[in-house]
Amino acid sequence: MPEPGGLSIAELLQEKNINTKIIVLTMFKEESLIKRVLKLGVRGYVLKENAIDDIIDSINIVYDGGIYLSNTVSEVIRDNSNDLISGSYQILTTSEKKILRLIGEGKSSKDIANELFISNKTVENHRGNICKKLGVTGFSALIKYALSNKMTLE
Repeated sequence: MPEPGGLSIAELLQEKNINTKIIVLTMFKEESLIKRVLKLGVRGYVLKENAIDDIIDSINIVYDGGIYLSNTVSEVIRDNSNDLISGSYQILTTSEKKILRLIGEGKSSKDIANELFISNKTVENHRGNICKKLGVTGFSALIKYALSNKMTLE
């Protein structure tokens, strides 16, 4: 992207408090850049090497209020930055926080869908987004996270 560049535009939008959902398409996967971008409120981080597979998913997830990270980016975060993972709870959407809290209460996807008046598929999509953001893999790891952080979730 020509100057001023995507990062500068994201900074400007945040500075002016303009509520826009941004997806970054980049070839860079350095931890420091990923952290900086996420702190700016960017909702999607897609690597060019994964663009063919990730771009449509990222648009759909970000449009629905989630955050999308290419798998390689999730791995970089999980492998290199415990601080970012522990602070990832803060980047969950309100809906994701609600769903995570209900998971911690032992509720099934069906129970959560009924309680929040959303589809079961929407709950499953949120679960996937939550896992990516928290850097956990699998349903049991998500339950373990929800249970061990129950006080934070309330």
